[in-house]
Amino acid sequence: MIAVFDIDGVLSDDRYTAHLNPLSPEDMAKFGKLVPSLNPIEVLVRTARALCLSRVPVYIFTARSEALRFDTEDWLYAQGIDFKKLYMRPLGSNDTAVKLKTNMFKQLIDEVPNIDGIIFFEDNPAVCTAVKRNIDINVKAGEVFVCEVL
Repeated sequence: MIAVFDIDGVLSDDRYTAHLNPLSPEDMAKFGKLVPSLNPIEVLVRTARALCLSRVPVYIFTARSEALRFDTEDWLYAQGIDFKKLYMRPLGSNDTAVKLKTNMFKQLIDEVPNIDGIIFFEDNPAVCTAVKRNIDINVKAGEVFVCEVL
């Protein structure tokens, strides 16, 4: 079993940053300056930490630009989340969140052998629906449990 967490709206409170468009370089520059000061959503950060301590591998998916990798990694480590890999939006990508995270799942499944189940924490309803309905992801991952964060 492995766990996959989204960041914004799941591990971090995005009430003050959700209006920023992840496809806009200007908005991502503004967002990048805010990353160190983002507030964690404590219950979900504690969940991620507990899974790490229980030796459940934790992976992170985010629509944040690859340009924000170092600030994002620093923020995750500051929360005590010992993740295995951080999957980010490739530079220049204009993919929707659904396509982006579906591709991340396919990459994860190709990279991590013998997955017998995935717990996925996500706040975007369209991404949750797409993952639940994607036969390739569900068959290759054994079972996928989607926890939609409200």
